[in-house]
Parts: sequence; C-alpha cells; structure tokens
Amino acid sequence: MITDIEQRSQIGPDLRVEKLDSYWQEYFTFRDEVYELHQVVERELIDELDKARSQVRPFLDAQQRISIILTRLGSTANFHRQFSEQFPEFKPNQIIGMQLYALVVSDSET
Repeated sequence: MITDIEQRSQIGPDLRVEKLDSYWQEYFTFRDEVYELHQVVERELIDELDKARSQVRPFLDAQQRISIILTRLGSTANFHRQFSEQFPEFKPNQIIGMQLYALVVSDSET
C-alpha cells in the first residue's frame, strides 16, 4: 500500500473516492463497464509488478511499463479497437496508469 512516512494511507487499499480527483471517474467507468478489458490489463500489470519485485533493487518506471503493455496489447489491435469503441474520449495510457496505481495501493507487499 502507498503510505506516508508514518505508514498512513490517504487513499487506502480500497481507493476512497472522496480523496481522489474527479478524473478518476474515468478509471472507475473503465473498471465497471468493460470488465474483460480491465482483466486483460490487470494481468499485464501484475506480470510487470512481479518482474519488478524479482529484481535485486525493485523499481518500476510506470510510464515505460505502460508503454510496453500498450505495445504488447496492440499486437492484435483488439484491445485498442475495443477500448476506443467503448471510450473514444479516454486516454488508454492514463487509464492504465490509474489501474496500476490502484493495484499498487491495494497491494500490502508494495
């Protein structure tokens, strides 16, 4: 879970909506309306987190990893087509970044 130096969480493991900016609604819409795509991305993100954890000095550059995931998901063009059909105004890299943050916040090991 992401905490301050005194081990307190402002957001908490359950992403307290009242503490989040309004643009987070896009992520919740993605999560709730297209569960299958959300799960595809979650598996990719968990794989990237596991790779980072296995390193001697765990580090994850979120921007690079999100780019890698989007490239990998673009190999079939299926993810990008479905995402843009469902959410033409959303930016996939921003939504995946929020999903990564949600995973990290909910993970007690992180």
